Amino acid sequence: MQFQVVNNLKEFEKLRSDWDTLVFNADEENIYVSYVWIHSILSNLPQEQEIYFFCCWDNANLIGVLPFIRYTVKTWPGVKLNCYRNCRGPYTAYFDLPILNKSKDLLITIWDSFILGIEKWDIFEFGNVRENTLIEHLHSYVSLHKEKVHIGSDIVYQMQGSWDDYYNKIPKNLKKNYKQIKNRLNKCEHYEVITVNKVEDVEYYYKKAKEIEGKSWKGNENSLRTEQHEDYLVDFMKSLLKEHTLIFLFLKINHEYVSFCICPVINKFAASMIKGYNQDFKYYSPGLFLSFILIESCHTDKIRNINVYHGNHSIQKRLAISEPKDKYIIRFFNRTPSVLYWKSIKYIKRKYKELKTIQLRDIK
Repeated sequence: MQFQVVNNLKEFEKLRSDWDTLVFNADEENIYVSYVWIHSILSNLPQEQEIYFFCCWDNANLIGVLPFIRYTVKTWPGVKLNCYRNCRGPYTAYFDLPILNKSKDLLITIWDSFILGIEKWDIFEFGNVRENTLIEHLHSYVSLHKEKVHIGSDIVYQMQGSWDDYYNKIPKNLKKNYKQIKNRLNKCEHYEVITVNKVEDVEYYYKKAKEIEGKSWKGNENSLRTEQHEDYLVDFMKSLLKEHTLIFLFLKINHEYVSFCICPVINKFAASMIKGYNQDFKYYSPGLFLSFILIESCHTDKIRNINVYHGNHSIQKRLAISEPKDKYIIRFFNRTPSVLYWKSIKYIKRKYKELKTIQLRDIK
């Protein structure tokens, strides 16, 4: 085995065909470790963060990668922490490591070589990790101080059978809702579903989507309103239309855009990243209507599954006909002076807050 550190975008771009082969052979059933997804993240990294991909080769074959982003965190009071996090973006629903055949033994071999090779580190963070994954196995193996924090859950739509098969399985109240929505839409002056399928149209319709979100009832830190994500999203959607598939849908009622849905598709796996609707048109349930249109489109195109980011909504659970999948952040801590000092300060601050709470309770 040979090991290589890739620490810039140009070097990563040289790995494209090897990366695609590895992901395919790793039997990785999600789009979040695909080349185009990872490339979109790396292309929009903040200046203070850098690529650190530890690659393992067997002769000329790439057989495993630990894909990290390296950065420094300055915490109060003047402590600097050297951190590594897995290469996830603002819309990465879950993440696992691209390792050939999901081999746990190979993962441990790569990890041990990686740890021996890096000079200075304080914290490793793996975000958006699901149960029974390679990262979970690594969590069991590593004998460092560590923590595992539950951060929510996702929904996965399993696209099995035809649209009719799916429709027959969903709850009766959802079928009733869908029929009611269609009846209401048929009674309005005009409605249409628009599919964006040209690269040159992405920026125009992205602005339309932002306008819709500006009239939405919900605020979401990972929404289109977050300006820092705009370049990342626009570039990503353009690259998908050139090389893969992008389902970018709008519902237009009485000549006004009222809801949208952005869903990348790579190698027959999809991710419903962002949805939004104008609350002034909630009578027509435009968000739910587009969800049905998206699912029907995915059945037609033989998509294997759809991962739904922020999938805790009760309607999304019923639409998926499956239980949510829990996800976690896993952290490993090195016993360096910086980490020990930082953790002691955190402990003191927490105890101080607890003490103040007790004193306030006594006063009352």
